[in-house]
Amino acid sequence: MKQSSQAAGVATMVLSSLLFTTSDICIKVLAEGLSPWQITAGRGLLGLALVVALTGFNPRPFLIRQWPVQLGLGAAGALGFTCFIVSIKYLPLSIAMPLAYVFPAIGAFLSPLINKEKPNRSDWLAIALALAAVICLSRGAQEDQQASFFGFAFGLIGAFFVALMTNLARRQTRTVSLRANMFYLCLGNIAICLPLVFLLDAPVVPVPRDLGRLFLVIAPASILGFILMFVAYRHLNAFRGATILMLEAALACVYGVAMLGEPLTGFMVTGGVLMMASALLISGYRLPSAGMVRGLNRLKRRNTSSS
Repeated sequence: MKQSSQAAGVATMVLSSLLFTTSDICIKVLAEGLSPWQITAGRGLLGLALVVALTGFNPRPFLIRQWPVQLGLGAAGALGFTCFIVSIKYLPLSIAMPLAYVFPAIGAFLSPLINKEKPNRSDWLAIALALAAVICLSRGAQEDQQASFFGFAFGLIGAFFVALMTNLARRQTRTVSLRANMFYLCLGNIAICLPLVFLLDAPVVPVPRDLGRLFLVIAPASILGFILMFVAYRHLNAFRGATILMLEAALACVYGVAMLGEPLTGFMVTGGVLMMASALLISGYRLPSAGMVRGLNRLKRRNTSSS
């Protein structure tokens, strides 16, 4: 039963990664006529309609005492996703995707403030690796320095808000249902970005082709990716889940280099590897402590002497 549960979790997380990758590539390739806040607001509207429809228009699952924190979680997710879209538009996928995974290291800084958790030795190493990765990725950025600056700025700001969202989510996961999490995530998307659509985009209206791409491909892929990710984490630990989820960055980078002709330099590869290693350390892998090393050495000596 446990093995089948693990296999189901792995398959679900792989599918989630593929859906996230589809959304990322479509934003890069098919969403030239859509602003970042239009994409985020569209995702929120479609997701909210889906959640409400699946609950049978029953408001009781969403009437929770933690609604201010949940709404803040949704707002942070909206800001993070919007900044991520801006980063994708300014930077190649092969740089923007690894850069997005700096959020676990930023989350290690926020965790003592939000969850009263102190960073340990592995966390500090992960933060150092993330900093080195950002430096490498900046060296491998495209020649347009202005585009690189805006892309990196929005990428790092987006990673901050995603880190804030994940820290808030850790406080709420055990007490708030999946339906409520998705409801407030989508509501936050709408509350933050729908006013920007009317303030910044009016009177420009997207053409039907762009709206079709948003509501038929980009938004459904992102929403279903989130739902499957939450489901997969019920069967997988944080380390294994994060490892599989990194398929998103790897596949998007491969697509950018192979299909879009994006450059690939040694700095970019090094930065990507360092960023993935940083995210894995934060997600659950821990360096062995000195006591653990001494214990393993004693066990080895005993086995050698007994044989």
